[in-house]
Amino acid sequence: MNFERWGNLFWLLAFVYFGLFVVGQADALFGGLMPEAHHDVETPVKPFAALHTDDEEAIIALGEKVFNNAGCQACHQIGLVGNNIGPSLSNVAQRFQGEQLLKKLNEPQTLVANTVMPSYANLSHDQQEALVAYLGTFNGEREGLETGVGEVPEDILANAAPINPDTALIERGLGVFNNNGCSACHAIAGVDGAVGVIGPDLTREGLRGRTDEWQKEHLISSLTVYTNGDPSGAKLMPNYDRLSDGDLDALVAYLQSLR
Repeated sequence: MNFERWGNLFWLLAFVYFGLFVVGQADALFGGLMPEAHHDVETPVKPFAALHTDDEEAIIALGEKVFNNAGCQACHQIGLVGNNIGPSLSNVAQRFQGEQLLKKLNEPQTLVANTVMPSYANLSHDQQEALVAYLGTFNGEREGLETGVGEVPEDILANAAPINPDTALIERGLGVFNNNGCSACHAIAGVDGAVGVIGPDLTREGLRGRTDEWQKEHLISSLTVYTNGDPSGAKLMPNYDRLSDGDLDALVAYLQSLR
């Protein structure tokens, strides 16, 4: 009886050994497809671990996700893509520094009274830092379509403002633009001296889908188009309410012709 039991144990051990041998040979044959030992398996990272990384590319990638999830393009354009309720962000890194952007995210009403921009103080500090890092990549080298580089998609062309057929009025508008210091803040490709970076690039302003009425109101009172109610606060752009109606109409016609 004991002999029979030891015999069974022998065959059991032999079977286990043979099975381990086969597994080992299969792993060697197929180039290490079998799972590694536990200590070699990478454990999953904690949620939002990228928020605390020193990897600049990872932080910027996270900032892009925050930008998209927060719905920023519902109001702002980048490369002519997005809505035009707010200013373009394509060259925002040339216009504002990090601390200024954080202030705008957290307390927009303290900068411009009655602004339609909501506060993003609900974002965590890390999310805000990542968003600012992402916006900080938008400089003159990344503006793309707005600087006149690249072919404009058909859907953007379809939403473009109509061009005023009065070419003389458009030519007059160029003169108004040049004679009133607009080039100190705005760039327009092909226009001598128009290389400013304080405001958005206007090379393709007519493709933003804004109306003549919006453009004229913006020229007369630069903050009104971005607010609900009486605007007040720091203005980067001066009001051009001193211009005659004729000059205003000419300047609007010129801006809307830009493609």
